[in-house]
Amino acid sequence: MYNDKQLIVLMAGKGTRLYPLTLTTPKCLLSIKQKPAIYNMIVPLINKGLRDITFVVNNENKSILENFMSNSFSNLDINFNYVIQKDFKGPGEALRLTKKYINKKVILLLGDTIVSYPSDYSNSFIAVQKVKKDDKQKYCIVESDNDKLITKLVNKPVEVIDSNLAAIGLYYFNNYELLKEVLSKKITKETGEIELSDYFLRYMEKETMHVKEVYDWQDIGSLENYRNSINNSFNCRNFNSLYLDELTVLHKKSTYEKIKSEINWFKEINNTDYDKLTPKFYHNNIFENEYAIEYYDYLTLNEYFTFYPLYSFNKEYIFENLFKKLNSIYLKNKIYSLSFKDFMNEMLISKTKRRLNDWDRKDLIESETIIINNKKYFGVNKLLKKLQTRIDKICEDSINYISIIHGDPAFSNILFSPRSMIYKLIDPRGNFCIDTMYGDYRYDIAKLRHCYHGRYDEIINDLFNVTNNKNKIELDFYKQNDYETYDKILKKNKININDIEIIEGLFFLSMIPLHSESKEHQLAFFAQGIKMLNNQLEEGFYDVD
Repeated sequence: MYNDKQLIVLMAGKGTRLYPLTLTTPKCLLSIKQKPAIYNMIVPLINKGLRDITFVVNNENKSILENFMSNSFSNLDINFNYVIQKDFKGPGEALRLTKKYINKKVILLLGDTIVSYPSDYSNSFIAVQKVKKDDKQKYCIVESDNDKLITKLVNKPVEVIDSNLAAIGLYYFNNYELLKEVLSKKITKETGEIELSDYFLRYMEKETMHVKEVYDWQDIGSLENYRNSINNSFNCRNFNSLYLDELTVLHKKSTYEKIKSEINWFKEINNTDYDKLTPKFYHNNIFENEYAIEYYDYLTLNEYFTFYPLYSFNKEYIFENLFKKLNSIYLKNKIYSLSFKDFMNEMLISKTKRRLNDWDRKDLIESETIIINNKKYFGVNKLLKKLQTRIDKICEDSINYISIIHGDPAFSNILFSPRSMIYKLIDPRGNFCIDTMYGDYRYDIAKLRHCYHGRYDEIINDLFNVTNNKNKIELDFYKQNDYETYDKILKKNKININDIEIIEGLFFLSMIPLHSESKEHQLAFFAQGIKMLNNQLEEGFYDVD
């Protein structure tokens, strides 16, 4: 689809306008939408087939970026090029340095720009957005005619200009040979930087460029803009909304009934051990669909484990410390209740069957066999029948595993500070068939495992490829998986991973209809669930220490 295009990203700047954030971290690796900014820039195009990316970097960030990319996309054949800009003579000069790597149509992006890419690349264009009159002098202002052909570019105008369309850092050149020709003629200036517009004007002498108005755009180039982007990019489902008030307290509103269960959970854990692992809770009793918590400016475990190239021994240390805290709570707060046998059956079997009935892929659900990456597996119905005795035993054993639980300790719900090893858990489930802080804590453990073993976070962040033809599925992830690093910690704590994997596999099947916004996510969940449950047939057992 995009194999005739290449991406060039200009990120050689020192990020001084973002100090102190960029004193130790390149700005392209700062977090936006619970992932490093660079992922927002390149993954949408990688997912569409683009495999040629050139970065213009500086001496300090080159090795960091190379290590980051090799870790993130180790399973993909992507051509990464790194061009060092030693003399900072402006973005125009940075683009000129890429000339020898240009051999396809060019998508050009500034390294402090987050934008939703357009789908139409039939014409060369400059992406624009309307800006306020008082902000025009900050941008390159673009004038165009009624056919959206660009007639004039004025960089940071001081004179009066009618247009309020500002170039926002995304450009496309359909004629790459002309672009190379233009860049071959070096521009020199006695004063001032060499701007992109200096080369664009030469390009437009021989080929027209259009304006392409975009609406989803964030500039993270300054501390003020980065903060505004953070405040406007909290990840949540479409029935929820999050915002920070002036005192930096995080408010959550929801039209979903589940929020009442969350409020009850926070109230119930007050003065328990779990209270120490959650942010301070604020609730205005007037509003049943809203609560607030103390805001922690930490990254999530999802970000650390999914995106950043951590050594295995650091991942093990972080996860072991987390599990030690959680397991201590589970063991210290055990209760014994026969009623949870039925609750566990409802959570694992009844809910899964009910949700699968809501999925529109009856062909896959009813297929006797599923072929995943050329390996044959039993289908859903046969699996559930073969594992029924095992599942019944898991439910029967619930009486031995009832304690205070979070209900959804996915890595994206665990905030973490590596400086102090502080963990804060947010977005609890608060319901285990009834509103309660109690539940089978194997449910929590399976939620943890579905992130690192089931690769839930990689799926949600579109770091995979999946195709489907009848009952055949091909599922490939962008990088290697090191789930054994985490599994050995569970084994050391005498956790029966066989039972956990059954619960985990059922999770993936039950999540499918909740992600109707992405057919690819649904297929990946289905494939992961099928593989796990097949692995738990007798011949596929893990060794239990």
